Amino acid sequence: MTPMNMHCVDVKNAELYNIMFSGDICDSAFLSHLASKAPIILTADETLHKYFCVLLDELSRSCDDLTYSCALLHAVIARLYHDTQNEKQPEPLSPISQAELYILNNFKNPLSLKNVADRVCLSPTYFSRLFPAKTGENFKTYITRMRFEYAKKLLAHSDMTVMQICSECGFNDYPNFIRRFKQHAGTYPMEYRQKFRSLSYH
Repeated sequence: MTPMNMHCVDVKNAELYNIMFSGDICDSAFLSHLASKAPIILTADETLHKYFCVLLDELSRSCDDLTYSCALLHAVIARLYHDTQNEKQPEPLSPISQAELYILNNFKNPLSLKNVADRVCLSPTYFSRLFPAKTGENFKTYITRMRFEYAKKLLAHSDMTVMQICSECGFNDYPNFIRRFKQHAGTYPMEYRQKFRSLSYH
């Protein structure tokens, strides 16, 4: 995922390792295999858990030694590759789940109902009926809500200007963005930012 993708970790009592690396330092076959499995769900027994902990802890201490850290990272990815070869993966995503995933990764860009329906191999007419039945919102409302929720996150946690946020969230009309944000959040963007930051300091 890119740093700007909305995401969260909903697991208690877990250790999170966030590893960023250039794809050219590892075997491309490994990365291609892992990239084709989204999401990867790997059940680790105690032995595998200890193996990963040792490797990742060592990796976190060896960033200054490029050769050594690359070798450790390669070992992590090689083990993932090995274990996901035979690991039972989740059932394929339903068309609507595929659509939601596609929207999540592309909501900043212009999206049409036909474009998304084509991506999941459904007719636009059928997709327009099925989407709200499964999500509780029609296509346009769903995307608009996602864009405004992302705008609120950027207002709260970034120093981007309101105009930059408007563009970043996929809105082309700045005055319309201001007006519709007020309808969505009950306050104007700068007021939302000031209110959030005021609360965060108390």
